[in-house]
Amino acid sequence: MSDSDKLDTLWSAHEIRQLAYRFAQAHDSRDMSELERIFVGADEPLAFPDFNLANVRSTLPAYWRVAGPTMLFVTNHIVNLTDRNHAAGSVYCLAKLDIGGSWIEQAILYQDAYERCDGVWLFEKRRHLLWYGIELPERPFDQPKTQWPAGATGRGSLPEEFEAWRGFYGIAEPPSGYYTQPGEPSVFA
Repeated sequence: MSDSDKLDTLWSAHEIRQLAYRFAQAHDSRDMSELERIFVGADEPLAFPDFNLANVRSTLPAYWRVAGPTMLFVTNHIVNLTDRNHAAGSVYCLAKLDIGGSWIEQAILYQDAYERCDGVWLFEKRRHLLWYGIELPERPFDQPKTQWPAGATGRGSLPEEFEAWRGFYGIAEPPSGYYTQPGEPSVFA
């Protein structure tokens, strides 16, 4: 393998891993434009548990309307390049989800197919496989505002800090009142 091929292999694996992180942040911030940028175009949805861009467009907005905050934590990510423009991968994900008034934890395995289009790696499709889902007893977003750094517990300003989140839910102004200001008490003092 030439040095150029080695570099392409390393860079490809890096770009593919970034897709999983970008998917998680776009999902959690409700950024449909970003999701559309990281998938190969598709007109026909796939049968669940597989999904492609057509599924994303047709199902995520309805899900987001009933879901509260979500946090997808990408953990292990194995990438197998099959040729210069195709790859497969396995992404482990721990999800924290506010769904229908319940705080849910899920362990997910995404089995992905990737394609390089015009020099850019994209998801061709993802397969969403569930290890488990469990309802947790406490809902962290039901807490009062944290007032960081004066206090270390409470609700933070995310996800409302995300401009895409505010746009999706029609929230005009960024959140306020979550942080103490200089000269006010701090947990560091």
